[in-house]
Amino acid sequence: MAFKFRLAKVLGWYEEQCKSEENRLREISASLDALVQKIVHLVSERARVEAEMIHNPSLSPSDLAALASFQDHSRKQEAHLEMEAAKTKSALEDQRKVVQAARRRVRLLEKLRERRLSEYSYGLDRELEQMAADAFQSVSFSKQS
Repeated sequence: MAFKFRLAKVLGWYEEQCKSEENRLREISASLDALVQKIVHLVSERARVEAEMIHNPSLSPSDLAALASFQDHSRKQEAHLEMEAAKTKSALEDQRKVVQAARRRVRLLEKLRERRLSEYSYGLDRELEQMAADAFQSVSFSKQS
């Protein structure tokens, strides 16, 4: 009789759930990376435009007004991206906790399966030893008769 873990379906379901949660973690992490890249690009673009304007010897008042408008819009956009990044960081931490819990559930059932297999193997070994002892006794008994 082969070993059969009664909770194999549950373990399989937990493993699938864990993979799904890990995929979600990767998605959130990628979203955060994209937001950080947008912020870096926005800040560097603003610095580039500001440097260009400062080094332009013939700035008109309308150029300065356009620069101020650009800076204002850029800072608002940066603040919005920073808020999104903060929310995403929070979601990332929450998802890490979910993944840790899912991994713990999987490990718990894997350990239970290992323990059950060990108990099953021990029982088989004891059964074989008993059969060998019975066979030896019957051989010994038949030789004495």
